[in-house]
Amino acid sequence: MKLALIGDIHGQLKKLRQLVDYINHDYFTKTDAIFLSGDIGGYYLSYNDKDDWTPKKNKEHNPSFKYTKSIREVLKILSLLKKDMPIFYVPGNHDYSNLHDIIDFIKASTPEVKHLNIQNVDQKMVSFLGYSISGKGGAPLTVAMPYGFDDSQLQSKEDLLRSDIKPTLCLDYWKECDIFLSHCPPKGILDGKNYGSDLILDMLTVDCPNEHKLFLCGHIHESFGHGYIEEIKTTFVNGGSLGEPYPNTLVTYVDFSSFKEAEVQMKHLYGANEDTKYNFTLEN
Repeated sequence: MKLALIGDIHGQLKKLRQLVDYINHDYFTKTDAIFLSGDIGGYYLSYNDKDDWTPKKNKEHNPSFKYTKSIREVLKILSLLKKDMPIFYVPGNHDYSNLHDIIDFIKASTPEVKHLNIQNVDQKMVSFLGYSISGKGGAPLTVAMPYGFDDSQLQSKEDLLRSDIKPTLCLDYWKECDIFLSHCPPKGILDGKNYGSDLILDMLTVDCPNEHKLFLCGHIHESFGHGYIEEIKTTFVNGGSLGEPYPNTLVTYVDFSSFKEAEVQMKHLYGANEDTKYNFTLEN
């Protein structure tokens, strides 16, 4: 399976359009699917922004309305991808956790994007080309943000069905999936100055039946890169960001198979394509 990972978009429409045009015309790389690492909207939501994203009169200055408007513009650009190109995503910490509801609303009210084949994989499992895909949106709740999670407790699928437990991270999805799409990286892996998640790092130590896995993420803009941990047979890729303060027009191609280490190529549309492969272990 050949996929293209686009890092945190943050509403950078011009750069996103450049990436979409590049992917559409890259005859050397057949792309089966697009993965988005979250923080998709162009308005930085804070914890205090009200969760009222439906269009109403006099809402032009409402942060949630601005956010929804930016999501609509992002979807319009993504709709320019080759016909029926599958898109998988998780919400970021600056997105709403119910981003899927917003996208459904926009698709129903915007003719240009009705055909868009886009799926949320946050805390769920989907299948594509014989591979199982799951993910986790948001980031550890260390600062005020609209989508933060408790970074202390792993849960099972049975826990997710209990109304008295708020979902944090489903252990079973990691054990059963081939590709895991997370907004936040694990602690100590492609996470800058250890800004990653302890919970996600703990998840990695669980015995997994699959021979090889792929872990995709973003969130820490300056830590774009990739690497492989032999002891858990997992390739890690941080797709970086299109937004400030690290303005990269970057797409990452990954050739993934469950039988071997994934092949990764990080393509900067402008400037040199620096070698961004790192060596690390779970002890880093």
